[in-house]
Amino acid sequence: MTIVIDDEITPEFAQIGPLCLNSTPPALPTTSLNGITGSWTPALINTSVLGTSDYVFTPDAGQCSEVVIFTVIIDSPVIIDIEPIPATNGLDNGMVTIIASGGVDPLEYSVNGVDWQPANEFTGLAIGDHTAYVRDANGCVAQQDFNIGNAVVGEVVVSADTVEYCMNVPIVLPVDAENFIEVASFTIELTYDPSILTYQNLIDLNPLLSSAGTFSVAQNVNVLIVRYSAITGSVTLPAGQGLFGVQFAGASPGNSDILWNFDECVILSSSGYEIPRSLVPGRVELFAAPDLSLSAGGEFCAGDSTIFSVVNNDNQALNYLWTGPGGFSSSQSDLTFNPLQTSDLGIYTLTATNADGCFIREVINLSVNPSPEISISDADSLCAGTLHFLDAGPGYENYLWQDGSVLQTYQATDAGEYRVEVVNSYGCTGRSTVWLIPCTLELTMPNAFTPDGNGINDIFRPVLLGDIVPSRFLMQIYNRWGEMVYETNDYSAGWDGFVKGSLAPSGMYAYIISFEVPGYINVTVKSPVRGSVTLLR
Repeated sequence: MTIVIDDEITPEFAQIGPLCLNSTPPALPTTSLNGITGSWTPALINTSVLGTSDYVFTPDAGQCSEVVIFTVIIDSPVIIDIEPIPATNGLDNGMVTIIASGGVDPLEYSVNGVDWQPANEFTGLAIGDHTAYVRDANGCVAQQDFNIGNAVVGEVVVSADTVEYCMNVPIVLPVDAENFIEVASFTIELTYDPSILTYQNLIDLNPLLSSAGTFSVAQNVNVLIVRYSAITGSVTLPAGQGLFGVQFAGASPGNSDILWNFDECVILSSSGYEIPRSLVPGRVELFAAPDLSLSAGGEFCAGDSTIFSVVNNDNQALNYLWTGPGGFSSSQSDLTFNPLQTSDLGIYTLTATNADGCFIREVINLSVNPSPEISISDADSLCAGTLHFLDAGPGYENYLWQDGSVLQTYQATDAGEYRVEVVNSYGCTGRSTVWLIPCTLELTMPNAFTPDGNGINDIFRPVLLGDIVPSRFLMQIYNRWGEMVYETNDYSAGWDGFVKGSLAPSGMYAYIISFEVPGYINVTVKSPVRGSVTLLR
């Protein structure tokens, strides 16, 4: 008999794992891949411990098989640390960083077990409890709870400005804010001195706030309450932007502190958390403005007179400046126009300024219409006794002569005053007057003259008295031999005692004077007039 001793058979098994930590393990096979049966020690796979574990397979008797050691790997990701960053002011802006190791790369991360990402940082987390998840390439998942807290940060600074105004202009108090971040609503209360200021309105509303929410205002004696609420969510303002302006009217000159009722001022986030605030008071300094009463302007006719009169009602020390048409300026308080001319028409502006720099400005319109310029005679007087046609000129609305006549022309002969008044389309009046007087021509002649150059009685000429002068005149002078030594048609010229450039000898000379005047002129002598004159040396 022959006995054959073969090599022992090594049981073969399919690889198990790596398995996930704390996962439900598969059963260890009691029959190997190559048909060897047996049992395991330990009999069950333990997944509660990371790492490698050995399991011993002991074949059943009589199978000529050797004992084998089977290794199972337990490998899963492990969350080492969770680093949460709290949300601020109740907003969904919390953050977390999940730190993990182990497992089969690549790892994935989640904070809800549904949405996975390769990055281990998460933002936009709400306040409250969350769970961090890490999953490896084998689908092994580790998880750990964490909490996102709330941190109230970002103090909002609300400030009222310090401003200076004059009583006669609208007063605007700007209210500004810094670090105005993710604010859903606010209520702020400020106080002021009602003896200095009178509340008017809320103006200059920030456009970002206006478009995203609504303002409301309540006012009680010296307290102003301003409320704002965003329609949805919150509002963040860029640095340096104002919230709104408070418009006041001046009640009396003085200073009013602008103070905040701190306990009543509340700023909230969209989650209802109160945001810290810092409130900076302000001040309004109000100066008296000039108080004037002005009587000026209107519609006038050329030739009229007017005064731009200014009354300083409270006797402040004021500087005045008038400006007007054509570069006109004056530092006088009152302006006098006498007489008015059409070039004076236009817009005049008065600026009165006090020592505090407060001013009042008045604009006056002065209208100057042209007045008729008429003349019914070239002279102030005419000779009575002849017919004169007096014409006031065409184109006027009304004519009125001294006797009530309303025609453009008038015929006058008798001595007396003749006057007319006309009115143009502007209602302006023009007047003209002429006198008709009895006219007389009185001619007298000297009987001697002394042409010695001393300026006294050097010229021989007729002396004309009366209202008129001759229309034609001729004077001729003859010596004793009948020779004409001088002749002139100018009654004002006269003989200087020279004949052909030489002095005439002393003696008696004859003269003949001829003249003409209209028939209605009274004359004291008849033409021609004859006589003699003595030349003395």
